[in-house]
Amino acid sequence: MKRLLSLILLMIFAAGFIFSEPLSKIGIINISRIVQAYYAESRSWREIEEETRKVEEYLSEKIAQLNDLRARKLAAQNQGDEQQVLRLDDEIFKLQEHIQEYRNIKYNQIKTQRDRLLQSPDFAAELRRGINFIAENEGYTLILNSDARDIMWWSPEVDITEKVLSYLRSTSRRN
Repeated sequence: MKRLLSLILLMIFAAGFIFSEPLSKIGIINISRIVQAYYAESRSWREIEEETRKVEEYLSEKIAQLNDLRARKLAAQNQGDEQQVLRLDDEIFKLQEHIQEYRNIKYNQIKTQRDRLLQSPDFAAELRRGINFIAENEGYTLILNSDARDIMWWSPEVDITEKVLSYLRSTSRRN
């Protein structure tokens, strides 16, 4: 009987010890969504978006000119004006080259500006502060990036993206 009582007490003690260990609380964050939402509100990001809009507007004008040249070339072909067709072919070729070169240069410049902004140490430090603040104040022991390929599923209850975004907005030092 003493042995049985000792065994039961030992099992109760072991169970209490096992269940008294804190369970890990895991959180998920969507950094891409934070970057998109956070920077969409910044002056720097708005300037990049404005530059993108201007480039697209310029390209639309040039493409309209290109289409006009093509229509004029077709009309010249229908009229049998070979000299005009050759001249328009040359203009079309030069304009196509200009459009392609302009597009490549401008979009590379815009991509460089975006990359520089997104990889700035200031933003990385701000993001880390936001994640740390939420994790520490809400008892998370691990935060994973939802963009990682190995994460297949998570409950929306563990997604802290909006909490971190709110923290960043409330403590923002952006321009």
